[in-house]
Amino acid sequence: MELLSKVNAAMASTTRYSLTGDVLVKASKEATEEILSVHSEGAGKVGGNLRTVTSIKLKQGGTEVSITFENRLVDVADYTLDPTTGEWEVNAVEASEVGPWEDALAGKLKLENGTVAMDVLNGVQVYRLTGQIPGGQRLPDSDATGGY
Repeated sequence: MELLSKVNAAMASTTRYSLTGDVLVKASKEATEEILSVHSEGAGKVGGNLRTVTSIKLKQGGTEVSITFENRLVDVADYTLDPTTGEWEVNAVEASEVGPWEDALAGKLKLENGTVAMDVLNGVQVYRLTGQIPGGQRLPDSDATGGY
């Protein structure tokens, strides 16, 4: 897959990145309101530190509950700010926990049964890459801006 090689080459030269994502869940296709919304923002350095803030809103029967999590990855530790106590929890990160997104950021993403399609995202023409990560894990739809 020539496009994947070009994406990996471009990502291998990346030193910093930012990310923004939203997930909206409705009770049905016909529903006008979401019952769950998740918004994440973050920034980091490839192979280094990362900070993300994720806000979750749940609506059920006229009641809305919101909670915000903050995570920081520094060296070999993952810090999570407990939204109920305001205290940081620390967890060691093992090298074996590196996943497909870390591989993608390092320019080492591998896909089996990959497909490429052209799409438009927020008015920008993009390539949509889909496929299987070796070992059977499904890679969610990913967007890489056009120009490769």
